[in-house]
Amino acid sequence: MGLAKGVTTTMALRALRIFPIAVTIALSILGCEAYVSPLAPGDLIKMGKGFFDAGDYVRAEGLFRDAVKMAEKGDQTALPIALRALAGAYEARGKYDEAARCFERLTSLLEKTKGEGNADLGTVIGDWAWLEGKRREFDKARTLYRRSQAILEKSLGPNHPRVAVSIHNRAILSYVEGDYAGAEALYRQAVSMLDATPEARYPELAQALASLGEVLLSQKRYAEAEPVLRRAISIAEESGGPDDRFLLGALHDYAAVLEAMGREVEAKNVRLRVDSLRSKMASRKTGRPG
Repeated sequence: MGLAKGVTTTMALRALRIFPIAVTIALSILGCEAYVSPLAPGDLIKMGKGFFDAGDYVRAEGLFRDAVKMAEKGDQTALPIALRALAGAYEARGKYDEAARCFERLTSLLEKTKGEGNADLGTVIGDWAWLEGKRREFDKARTLYRRSQAILEKSLGPNHPRVAVSIHNRAILSYVEGDYAGAEALYRQAVSMLDATPEARYPELAQALASLGEVLLSQKRYAEAEPVLRRAISIAEESGGPDDRFLLGALHDYAAVLEAMGREVEAKNVRLRVDSLRSKMASRKTGRPG
């Protein structure tokens, strides 16, 4: 095995001048950590994103980690992007502690380079809060969300769509904790803000409406949930098409509402559509025809 690996590595190196990206991928797969890539951190990030989008989080993580190391030694401007990408890969693999450390480091870096009033800092802290919610560190998540919202309001204005998204994410945290009344109030606030911003109609408004419909469903307020979910679905269909993956959750909740209201034929038709959409999404993932 050692000889075969060495031969393969040598062959890859000989092709370096013609296929630098392919060689970098090949050496990453072979585990040749000592190899110095001729690429910039941004190139490694783009390559890693390709693997990430394809669901290969292991290779994406390796490339993002290499990008971080390269940026530390050279192009410092790429370091924030590399750290954010690496945090995403860790999160996708369920390595939440490692992801949290990336967010903590990235936050510290942005505080030093961009200052407390920067919108990018507010967004990163919001992403970190989302991760802490997944870790069920709810108190920490709430603190981070409040800080994120304050920064975004200061830098972008109190009615900006990104502020509304921050409020929406806080509502999700309240919902997960079982505080349905608190979640509903925050969802309604987010919907009201996004309704006044045409460019945030999709996906932001559709997502906020679907979340509001979900919390109403959880409280068995079916008559209120039905038009909210119907509107979320309509916006998603109009903007993302009939097979948009966002529709899966909204349609599932809508079917549950219809069934609870005794509209069983309609509920059955919606469930059939959910099954069809799941099949299409699975086909796209595997590359097989649906």
